Amino acid sequence: MTDLETRLREGMRDAVADQSAPPTLMRGVYRRHRRRTGGMIAVTLVAVLAIIAAAIGVADLTGGSGHRTVSPARFPGGGRLLFVNRGELTWLYPDGRTMTVARGYFDASVQGQTLVAERLVGHHGVFDEMSLDGSRRRLLIPAERARGRDDFSPKLSPDGQRVAYMLQILLPHGNVQRRLVVRDLSTGQVSDLGPFSGTFWWQGSSTLLAGTPDVRALVTIDITSSRRTTYLAVTDPAIVAAYDSARPTAGPPAYISADGWRDGPGQGPLALSVSTAVPNMNLRRPAELLYDQGVITQRYAPPTPQQLNASWGTHGLLLFQTGAGDVPGWDTYVATAASSTIAHVLPWGQTGVISNPTGTVIAMQDDSDLAFAAVPQPACSDLGHCEHFAAKFLSGRGRLLAWTN
Repeated sequence: MTDLETRLREGMRDAVADQSAPPTLMRGVYRRHRRRTGGMIAVTLVAVLAIIAAAIGVADLTGGSGHRTVSPARFPGGGRLLFVNRGELTWLYPDGRTMTVARGYFDASVQGQTLVAERLVGHHGVFDEMSLDGSRRRLLIPAERARGRDDFSPKLSPDGQRVAYMLQILLPHGNVQRRLVVRDLSTGQVSDLGPFSGTFWWQGSSTLLAGTPDVRALVTIDITSSRRTTYLAVTDPAIVAAYDSARPTAGPPAYISADGWRDGPGQGPLALSVSTAVPNMNLRRPAELLYDQGVITQRYAPPTPQQLNASWGTHGLLLFQTGAGDVPGWDTYVATAASSTIAHVLPWGQTGVISNPTGTVIAMQDDSDLAFAAVPQPACSDLGHCEHFAAKFLSGRGRLLAWTN
């Protein structure tokens, strides 16, 4: 584990510096990552780095699948696309224009009007924040000093005064510990809020929602006092009944994690990933539930052999990716909170799924190949507008990070 981590960090550092990646290493690690991921258990350091490494390593693939590509670089849905490719963060516009806003970064996320980007210093990741055009850049999270400690998944608080992130610590025998950390951006003070599982979300500017280490409950954490209060448990009768309705033959639910609120921190329905306990972690029969003001309002059970990844798109669109490791056959589905009906889009989307600013078009990525498709019925009607066009494809731009106005 330690040797692999070292090779990954060195590979990414060289890729950013030289604008080319060691493809054999990157592809091998990416395949290992796909085999290991499953259910709602948080990814290991290797898995997270594999996504990053794969993004750099496969950025120039053209696929050779025979799909019709968008020419010269036009895409439906309006707005602009943010890609990372060979260490460059570049906006692509529908008319084919591009604007590179930063170099030397291998990952980034758009959070409101702020771009949070990661670069390497030695073997450790460092996070910067900047405007969407690359200006007003400043350090957000400095590099960890100790080997075997790395930071991931930064999320700015709603008031922009703090950043929460995951500190991952490598332990003996390949084990890892994940801790939730908050940094005050005005003072630089760092608060360690203790171990957690799954993902975490800001509920307000002073409260976080996270999973317990045993993945059986969600807790709110006061960042001032570090006090934890149980928010939901997998044994709650409403959770048990809803999961049984979604997966009648799966048995009782055993694990729970949160996929975020629809309308921002603490607002609107909360998406929950719930699954059962079976000997094989890849057969946990996951389902997605919506929880709003103490009530389960919707339940979804897309067809999936192993994995179900859910995320909120724009304007209340719920995006599902289903598949099985690195085996072909990943699919993308969509739904809204207004209906429990899910709609199949395309057999596409293993690497990621993002919706356009109006929630009418989605982009599905397999390696560096992108497929664009209109949101189908009934989801598009729920959102008030339906687009109509044949699927379009775009290759060779790198890894898609965001789609904004």
